Amino acid sequence: MISAGEDINTDSSGPIELSAGQAARFLGVSSPTIKRLQASGRISASSYTPGGHVRFRFSDICALK
Repeated sequence: MISAGEDINTDSSGPIELSAGQAARFLGVSSPTIKRLQASGRISASSYTPGGHVRFRFSDICALK
């Protein structure tokens, strides 16, 4: 589960976003499973960090649960 101390983007100007690792922990799956879900089109990236790391909308991840 996502712990209380994790850095989750909760900027009020946009949706709550999770990293691939956070999404994986929330769903109880591995990070490679999240990447496969993205590659298959079941989830889409909502944004990318300046370093190229993917972010997913929390609502999209909840829809998979």
